[in-house]
Amino acid sequence: MSLRIFPATDLHLVNGGSVSLRVFAHGDGNWIDLSVTGGFSIQFNPMPAFVTQAGLSLTGAGAGSVVTRVTMSDPIRNLNLTAPMRLSVHQELRRLFLPRNALEHETNRDDRVLTVYGEFSRHHLHPLRAGEYSHDTLR
Repeated sequence: MSLRIFPATDLHLVNGGSVSLRVFAHGDGNWIDLSVTGGFSIQFNPMPAFVTQAGLSLTGAGAGSVVTRVTMSDPIRNLNLTAPMRLSVHQELRRLFLPRNALEHETNRDDRVLTVYGEFSRHHLHPLRAGEYSHDTLR
C-alpha cells in the first residue's frame, strides 16, 4: 500500500499495519514522485516509540499520537524540508466514509484532494486525505 501525503498532513496508522510513503512535488508543470529517486529520505524527529521505520515504510507498533517533525531530503534535487506532522497509531479502524453522498471532480486536473473520514477505536473521528486520483489506495 502506498499513501500520497501533502504538507501539514496527519498520518494515521493502525497498530500492526504498514504503509509505504510516497512524496510528490509540483515542478515544471508536472507532479514528480520524489520517493522513487535515489537518495530521497524521510526522518521523523523525534521518532515515536509506537512506530517503526524501515526506509520509506512505517509500521504501527503500539497505540499513541504525537506531533513530531518530518524532514524530507533529496541530495539530487538539493531538497531539505522540515515540517510538523501529527503521527497517530490506532488499535482499530472501524470504518471509512465520505463527507458527502455524491462526489464531483473536474477532468484533466491532478491537483485535487479528496477528504475521507476514518472512525477509529474509542470513537475518534479524523479526516484522512488522499489524492483524488489515488483513492484506490484506501481499499
